[in-house]
Amino acid sequence: MYIQVLRKVRLTARKPFPGFPSWRRCKNRAIKKGAEAMGEEWVGEIGPAHFVPGAASRYRYRGRAKKYRQRKKALVKAGKLPGPAVPLVYTGRSRDRVQLTRIAPTSRKLRLYIPTPALNFKPGGHDLRGELLRVTNADQRKMNRGLRDGFVLELNRQRVNDSLTVQ
Repeated sequence: MYIQVLRKVRLTARKPFPGFPSWRRCKNRAIKKGAEAMGEEWVGEIGPAHFVPGAASRYRYRGRAKKYRQRKKALVKAGKLPGPAVPLVYTGRSRDRVQLTRIAPTSRKLRLYIPTPALNFKPGGHDLRGELLRVTNADQRKMNRGLRDGFVLELNRQRVNDSLTVQ
């Protein structure tokens, strides 16, 4: 399963001086570094936030059936399931595998390859994959800040003073 998260973001940059050598390559390298920082933000904070108590209301997951909730509660009480009952956690494998996400940035897009095969199907009409991929506006702003910071750091590393707009 993979997602593309480089969207709703526009970076504009100005050449430091006319005739600057390989400006496009320099800018694309900086965008790629920024996208990598954006992916690290998702893997480090936003992805794991889907597996904590309260994530169902924060990300507006669809409610689970009463029978499913009772079965899961009984398994947690019996010690067969880890921790409190969280909507996306049944065995905990998907939660653990989110940390193994591979980040594949380019200057045009960012792909996150998430090794969670258990979330690819829709049992009972629940889009588990869609629930994992949801981001709030605050999460999107965090990811945009990561993109901007990575972009600026890479441009500074390349010794290019530049103006930047992130929308």
